[in-house]
Amino acid sequence: MSEKNLEKKICLSPFLGLKQTAYGDFSPCCSLNCNWKLDNSKVSDKVNSPEFKALREEFLAGKEPEICRRCWIEEATQKLSQREVYLREHPGLDRLIFNGEWKKGPAILSIDLSNVCNYGCKICNAGYSTKFNAELPAHERVKPIEISDEEIDRSIEVIKAAAKKLG
Repeated sequence: MSEKNLEKKICLSPFLGLKQTAYGDFSPCCSLNCNWKLDNSKVSDKVNSPEFKALREEFLAGKEPEICRRCWIEEATQKLSQREVYLREHPGLDRLIFNGEWKKGPAILSIDLSNVCNYGCKICNAGYSTKFNAELPAHERVKPIEISDEEIDRSIEVIKAAAKKLG
């Protein structure tokens, strides 16, 4: 498939993104219907996992991966999808996919230290926002992940050290 045709369906996330939840799960973005596990692994292990590789291969083949169904449905209903948001917010980053620079590692990194949040954004869920617990009493409640200031400071130091290694 030509690069021009791929540009219409390509997503930055499996090539340039890494989302780590407060639960230790990871995925290319917050919109995916999955949370993969690789306990105590390096960023490079995660972005080179079989799940990431398979997802990238589907995009490079011009397919619409089933795991990305949420974005395809949103786009089909004229709603702005997370895929489109990434492409708009990071213009030109798609060139890193076509020239192979994505292999150097993630350019978009999101790490959730906790799910304690006082917002109730309609695009979110209780796994990321405890506000949903109060608003959705009919559903099973998700317990807040409490994190101390010391744990936050330690996490920030780990992130700084990892960023320094990535250059």
